[in-house]
Amino acid sequence: MIQSDIQAILEDLKDYSPHSKIWVYYSEKNFSEYSAEIQLHINQFTKDWKSHGSPVKGSGYAIGGHIILLVADTSVCEVSGCSTDSSVQFITQLGQQFQLNLFDRQLVLLNIDDKIVATKLDQLGDYSADTLVFNPFFSDLENWRVSFVQKLGESKYKRFVAKG
Repeated sequence: MIQSDIQAILEDLKDYSPHSKIWVYYSEKNFSEYSAEIQLHINQFTKDWKSHGSPVKGSGYAIGGHIILLVADTSVCEVSGCSTDSSVQFITQLGQQFQLNLFDRQLVLLNIDDKIVATKLDQLGDYSADTLVFNPFFSDLENWRVSFVQKLGESKYKRFVAKG
């Protein structure tokens, strides 16, 4: 399910510049029961998203009841300052509306049996190096395409995985 959602997103974004900006937000609380409503809010935001009065070519996705992804194609319109602030404000309001903490830096999302499992950074030692993790560390859309899902032992989290 998660892998097929990611493949659909990759297909949807195939016309976006590889240098597009991308932001990912994680929720420990599963919002699956609200996914359709959250997706409607995301669609409305990206439809109305502006940068210095110009429309942003943007897309957004609610993934697996735990992930919100925003993408802006910077080859069409540069996204900076105010337009980035508006996206953060949107995510903050979305979190408040659905009682989600979308800014928890200690939260790590794992992909176990094609389902998202939320854990905290200090609990990663409980998982093997082969466990799949959603990587929040990427520079642009191209980097996200190749590194969003990685083995824990090959990710930037590898230092938290128990040796052995």
